[in-house]
Amino acid sequence: MFLQINNDWALSADKLQWILQRRRGTRWRDVAFISSNKATLSRCMIENGVPAGDAWKALRCLPDTFAQCTRTATKTGPAGDKTSPPLSTLVLSSAA
Repeated sequence: MFLQINNDWALSADKLQWILQRRRGTRWRDVAFISSNKATLSRCMIENGVPAGDAWKALRCLPDTFAQCTRTATKTGPAGDKTSPPLSTLVLSSAA
């Protein structure tokens, strides 16, 4: 997990795609795999039941495409700059 959306939803990623995850009990389960853009990721989030407000908050901190996300992580570190926390610790304030 690199971005906890709320108590039940999170985003993860591998080298190929964003991965939408949902908590089931104590485990996170992969729900959708999106390698294209934020519009597609947004549609998948809403179709799978992520609350719209939470989805919007998560989407606004992501680049427009997954390819841009991987280029940024490769050049400057996982969060895009030297002062941001590692992606593994990013939690949206509404999830706390």
